Amino acid sequence: MVRPNVSHCVQENEVHYNPLIIPIVIATYNVADTSQPMLLYSEPKNNPYFTKVTVDGTEVELLSGEVGDYIQYGYHFATTGEHTVEYTLNDPTAIGERVFKECEALTSVIIPDGVITIGDRAFQRSAVANVMLPDSVTSIGRYSFERCSNLASINIPSGLVSVGYGAFGPPSNPLYENETLRNIILGFNEYAFKWEK
Repeated sequence: MVRPNVSHCVQENEVHYNPLIIPIVIATYNVADTSQPMLLYSEPKNNPYFTKVTVDGTEVELLSGEVGDYIQYGYHFATTGEHTVEYTLNDPTAIGERVFKECEALTSVIIPDGVITIGDRAFQRSAVANVMLPDSVTSIGRYSFERCSNLASINIPSGLVSVGYGAFGPPSNPLYENETLRNIILGFNEYAFKWEK
């Protein structure tokens, strides 16, 4: 599949997108146990993050349940191993707050061009190990990748302007071991490797 590209130009603080290009997040889930549904994402009750979700190329019906102000969506995979889940973004400029929080089978994610913000706690406590961010990302929110103990690979977008408090905490995060990457991240926020206690 070709990664979607968003063509845009900035005029009067607006970003104009080509409506023919569909912004899709591509995620890989490694399913070890099929006896229980796997959490695929969460979203606020009145703010849908996605317009469509497919599993291995097929649009599927998801299980859902309310947790506080959020709705969690899961899927019961029939087989173990790697599965590709594609999410069509409702807002092509943002990865929403808490969207992949605690997704225990999520191993990698590719964020499409045109996304500008990674919301607070977007991947917090997930199993994600590899993240591809487009250069359009300017902001990584608070605790976005906090306690992602498998996170070993992430690129720093050329357009990045801000990194939130605790975005990559704690220092036991594998990224902290990469001195070059650690120094770049700390250059944006000296508290980027803090964590919630």
